[in-house]
Amino acid sequence: YYHKWLPIIFFISYIAIAIAIVAEFSPIVLCIVIPLVLLSLYVSGKTSSKIGEAYDFGTFKGCLAYFISILVLAIGTVVLFFIAGQALLTTLQGLIPQL
Repeated sequence: YYHKWLPIIFFISYIAIAIAIVAEFSPIVLCIVIPLVLLSLYVSGKTSSKIGEAYDFGTFKGCLAYFISILVLAIGTVVLFFIAGQALLTTLQGLIPQL
């Protein structure tokens, strides 16, 4: 279910970003951002419901499992970016001669 809506959400996000750049972040952008937020909440709710049905533990626990997985993914991403940034910084410092 989630993968069916993902291209639509990306397309609307692309249009919102393009309009935001052209319109210089005017209130017109809200006409696209508000439906995007509502669509994202709808898709998240339906995905949570499908997870709850698949594992037979209800919509609330499906929602909890879905958001915990997003949280774990976000933490993992932050940690990997920190590690990659430190590795890049160390490499660049090694390339610059000390004065």
